[in-house]
Amino acid sequence: MTSKFTHLSRGQRYQIEALLATGISQTAIAGILGVNRSTVSRELRRNSVRSAKPPDRYKAANAQSFAEKRAYRPPKSKSCNGDVVRRMSFLLKRDRSPEQIAACCALKGLAMLSTEGIYLWIYAQPRTGVDYTSFLRRHHRKRRKRRLSKQPRTIIKDRTSIHGRPEEVALQARFGDVETDLVKCANGYLLTITERKSLFNFIVKLPNKEAATIQNAITRTLEPWKGRIHSITSDNGTEFACQKAVGARWGCHGTLQTPTAPNNGVATRTKTAS
Repeated sequence: MTSKFTHLSRGQRYQIEALLATGISQTAIAGILGVNRSTVSRELRRNSVRSAKPPDRYKAANAQSFAEKRAYRPPKSKSCNGDVVRRMSFLLKRDRSPEQIAACCALKGLAMLSTEGIYLWIYAQPRTGVDYTSFLRRHHRKRRKRRLSKQPRTIIKDRTSIHGRPEEVALQARFGDVETDLVKCANGYLLTITERKSLFNFIVKLPNKEAATIQNAITRTLEPWKGRIHSITSDNGTEFACQKAVGARWGCHGTLQTPTAPNNGVATRTKTAS
């Protein structure tokens, strides 16, 4: 059974002072106060006036003052700091995002809340005066719940990992292994289809990035190459959710990339080089 820890009170300190004057031992004092002997020993060691001579070296008034000065006081929240609040308000009104504010202040060594703390501060402010949510990029007036924060970036049923593709694909040793990617442009999307060995590119303009639209575009583009396509590799975006159906149409191997997979991203590297 564990005993509950309590600090010595002002009255107990005066008792210790009076009992010490009688010359009794620390063990006897602890028994009278109903505390452990180590509590009395620690009290005398930490709160005695070192420059004084016995029997006046321990004074209850001084001991209480020493204990109060050492008492733990939780640090004040930065959100109550006037300088931090003014700095947040100033930067938000100048179109700085909470991420930018936190990072910039950290680089300059200025006191500032974390990114999450800034968001919480914004949503906690009353909207009777300045509506700080209007300075956010998406102008959300309520904090969005992150229900899928611990889930994978995308969820595609029956997907095939890139680790399951033939070795020839990774080595780029044969013609007929293609890789697909999607790029956002000003008025739509660009679907790129790259043959891994020759780096030959097909680029198709699309109005949206729905999975059915992507599937139809890949089918139309690669139809003349039917029988020569061995594998189709794409990333984990849900726009490529129909990749397995595309591969089954021509009897080829359809795979999905993983973020840490080696030797992937030929389409991305080709676009970067061009």
